[in-house]
Amino acid sequence: MFRVIFLTVAFRLGEVVDPRAKLYMILYGRKGESGKIYLASPDGKKFEPGRLYTVSANIRDIGAVSSFNSSVNCTRVSV
Repeated sequence: MFRVIFLTVAFRLGEVVDPRAKLYMILYGRKGESGKIYLASPDGKKFEPGRLYTVSANIRDIGAVSSFNSSVNCTRVSV
């Protein structure tokens, strides 16, 4: 069984092609990866460029975060 941790991530988006797109990120650490963490606009409407957003999730312990990837509608974007 994996240890579960509570994680909060703050992020800011640049230009968003489709502000209603489904966005997610995957965090990578020395113990593995988080799996998909879906990002949603707090008002449920759309993302705005330059605005600071936060997401909180319970994920399995991946150790110290070393990198992440984000994706929009299945188009993978490395960041």
